[in-house]
Amino acid sequence: MNILFQKVLQVLKTYFHFNRSEKNGILILIILILILFIIPAYLAFVRKPVKISFEQFGKEIAAFEADTLKRAPNRFNIDFERIDHSLAAHKLHPFTFDPNGLPAEKWRQIGLSERQIKTIKNYELKGGRFFHKEDLRKIYGLSENEYAVLAPYISIHKTEYNKTSIQKNTWKSRFYDAENLTVDINTADSAGLMALSGIGSSFARRIIRYRNLLGGFYAKEQLLEVYGMDSLRFAQFSANCTVGEGPVRKFNINTVTVAELKKHPYFNYYLAKSIIDYRIIHGSYGSVEQLSFTPLFNKDLYQKLAPYLIIR
Repeated sequence: MNILFQKVLQVLKTYFHFNRSEKNGILILIILILILFIIPAYLAFVRKPVKISFEQFGKEIAAFEADTLKRAPNRFNIDFERIDHSLAAHKLHPFTFDPNGLPAEKWRQIGLSERQIKTIKNYELKGGRFFHKEDLRKIYGLSENEYAVLAPYISIHKTEYNKTSIQKNTWKSRFYDAENLTVDINTADSAGLMALSGIGSSFARRIIRYRNLLGGFYAKEQLLEVYGMDSLRFAQFSANCTVGEGPVRKFNINTVTVAELKKHPYFNYYLAKSIIDYRIIHGSYGSVEQLSFTPLFNKDLYQKLAPYLIIR
């Protein structure tokens, strides 16, 4: 046992034997390590915590804002509508003009873009006329601010462009009695629709295409939703059209799918899904009026969609 202990001591002495220089180095290293641990602890003990006050900083900010408002009181109350109006006034250089038949070069002198001029000329080619200065604001691409700049300079010769004189000079007035003409927009073909004042072959095709997408009209005012239709053109023939008893395609809200509803112009994915989700959660609908309780519906939207919905 003593022999084994002596051998272990000998091995330890072999690996842990230090000369004088090594011992001094180890001692210095230990002292440095102790100093590194002691100094932070000592500083934390003797140092008093510093309280940071933002009161003075807040006073400086308030003084800066007060000085800024004093020098520029409207800096934080910017009227962006006024900025747009100023830009429109800078762009346009109007003079007194009648928009009916005004040459493109005159529109350019006023300051309208080529795209705006093209829209106006296309409107005129389709038989459109400006009866009141407010009609110009309906032109697609003309902003409210641009119209506001132009409005004081618009002068329309009403005797030349009144509705009666236009109708007398059209080929339709020679073949149709406008006072007795009645067209059922749910059953009329292209020829029947073209009998209406202001409706050419292009508009007749659009009306029929839109009628097919809707599944029939329930009100003649829906014609205002046809691409390119405006209230001015609609006013020319609204008294001569009617919505008959023709069939209107209806969706059974207890069996319809999202994909089927999405095909209708009045429904998007989210609206269709809200109808189906409500049915899945609460069961079959007892009446169409229950749609008013589904998400995304309001009174106006319900009245618009209800004629195309049914329960069975």
